[in-house]
Amino acid sequence: MHSHFYSELCNFLKDAKNENNHEHHSCTVLYTVYDAHKLAAVLGKKRASDMLSSSKNTHMVVVE
Repeated sequence: MHSHFYSELCNFLKDAKNENNHEHHSCTVLYTVYDAHKLAAVLGKKRASDMLSSSKNTHMVVVE
């Protein structure tokens, strides 16, 4: 429902730590094919479509 929430959550993780500390942070997101529109709002249509039609059940999206 709120596509900007994912990026805000990722930015919050970065801001919560000292910026001089270069630890890696991650967010785990669970989704189903019923979340296609919401997933597309966050990742874009092409990437969401690729993820939903993939035979893999785990995907990593790297954002810098």
